[in-house]
Amino acid sequence: MAGQRSALERITALEERVDGLKGTIDVLTEKIDLLLDQGAQRGEAMTEMRSDITRLRTSVAGLKTDTAIIRNGVMLARVGGRLGRFLIWIAPIAVGAFVWLGDRWDLLVSFIRGSGRSP
Repeated sequence: MAGQRSALERITALEERVDGLKGTIDVLTEKIDLLLDQGAQRGEAMTEMRSDITRLRTSVAGLKTDTAIIRNGVMLARVGGRLGRFLIWIAPIAVGAFVWLGDRWDLLVSFIRGSGRSP
């Protein structure tokens, strides 16, 4: 449980860093657009910078998706662990109840029908 919690904390920190990167990329994109609108040099450097930012934006979107997938996996593992512990306690009780009920099924049916015999 502690390992899952620290994994969630690390994922949250990673998501915050990804959001920060996304904000930085958005600011850079706005500055480039402003420079282009003001008639700055439209050379290869500006085009190259713009394609680099596009690649960065794609990478950040991929990181965001990856962290969401990891977060969902950790949450699913947490639920699975709880379900497993629940089943470990419930399964023997349920099996015992079914065995007991199977041994006494005819008595239970006759009692429900009201034949007068009680288990």
